[in-house]
Amino acid sequence: MNIFKGFDRKTLTFFRQLSAHNDRDWFEKHRTDYEKFVLTPSQHFVMEMGEKLRELSPDVHAIPKVDKTIFRIHRDIRFSKDKTPYKTHLALFFWDGPRKKLECSGYYLHIDPQKVFIGLGIYIFPRDVLHEYRKIVSKSREAENLLAVIEQVKQSGYKSGGDASKNVPRGYDKEYKYAELLKYKGIYSWNECHPPEELFSSDFVEWCFKIFKGMAPLHYWIREKLG
Repeated sequence: MNIFKGFDRKTLTFFRQLSAHNDRDWFEKHRTDYEKFVLTPSQHFVMEMGEKLRELSPDVHAIPKVDKTIFRIHRDIRFSKDKTPYKTHLALFFWDGPRKKLECSGYYLHIDPQKVFIGLGIYIFPRDVLHEYRKIVSKSREAENLLAVIEQVKQSGYKSGGDASKNVPRGYDKEYKYAELLKYKGIYSWNECHPPEELFSSDFVEWCFKIFKGMAPLHYWIREKLG
């Protein structure tokens, strides 16, 4: 396909300026910059990255539209004390599974002027999935299998874990050898670094793919065990 040529350095400039002028008047005056330096290259990236990710997940959803793989730049401020209207980063999510987008495991990318963050997995389990996850890892053999997967991802150079409750959930043994796994409310792998030079060239697709591939064993575990 080869339509993605990299993000422009002005992509990061746009987000820096948006951080300093996070209001509707400024955004509307710079909407063409958003479309040229953020939205259009994001669409191109999604198309190429989606094709590449199908080597790992043949049914991955890679839809180059806002509210699909590309997250909206508008913040949901209804229940937030922070009333700034715009996100100051780009976020993309290639999901893989039959559920709604954020209920599936998938491949996540975040770009802002300070960092590129790549993640994989489910950030917050849906309630029924959380119940099934706890039931699975409450068995020592299954817990050991998951820990082996996490170690495999670690050997590739990436971290794994999840947002966790303070206490072991009710109904489970607090003295269980793998009780820490029971506390997870989601499970994912991640890598974070300063924006690399590859970000500004077509090489960024391969750069991301290498990281996603190293994290993929966790995604496969989630798909096999949790659907």
